[in-house]
Amino acid sequence: MVGKEDAQMWASAVPSTIYSTARTAQVLDLRGNFSTVWSKRFTSKVRSNCRKAERRGVVVESDSTGRLIPAFDVLYRSSVDRWAQERRYPLTLMRWLAQRQHPQNKFATVARRLGERCTVWIAWRHGEPIAGIINLTRGPRATYWRGAMDKERSRGTGANELLHRCAIEAACVGERQSYDFGLSQTADLRKFKGTFGADEVPVHIYYFERLPTVATEAKCYEAAKQAIRAVVRLARTDG
Repeated sequence: MVGKEDAQMWASAVPSTIYSTARTAQVLDLRGNFSTVWSKRFTSKVRSNCRKAERRGVVVESDSTGRLIPAFDVLYRSSVDRWAQERRYPLTLMRWLAQRQHPQNKFATVARRLGERCTVWIAWRHGEPIAGIINLTRGPRATYWRGAMDKERSRGTGANELLHRCAIEAACVGERQSYDFGLSQTADLRKFKGTFGADEVPVHIYYFERLPTVATEAKCYEAAKQAIRAVVRLARTDG
């Protein structure tokens, strides 16, 4: 993922045969200290939900050894099923895409190879994992890589806000300059990230592959979505 600072250089250097796509990421400025981020950049809603989470017994645990990967993976597979239902996509298609892009051993492999640069954060309540994120760090930047939650158990707890609050505070302690919330698949996600004070930043994503699987999958996925929407519209018309 290439930011605007390097966009022109990459565009001139990368062959036109390489599949790429323009997207928008959201990045939180961490300059100053956590006290500044907390009071000046987080919205009052985020601060309130963090306090609510603590009052409701949400406990956040972090680990950089891979020990918490199994807990995260359970939350992720559950989230995949929920995303299929929310977006009205076939469950089989969503599970296949998730397994293709993020197989169960991928998270463990990333954690093992990156070591302390990969941190898993899990929010627990009543001894059960209810939400989790995986963050990666390199140089001055911390990156929110993956997230998942049990929507029913985490509803109204403020767990997601507390997770990012803890991760952002750790990034500040580690003297990171920014917290990259990454891309957003939905308007709700974009709005959620914005409540932390994250700014929208144009980025370009390049895929270097021996075979153009990402481009092919993207086209097939888009075709499948269009077909599903057409069926839904037809069903509504007939009804």
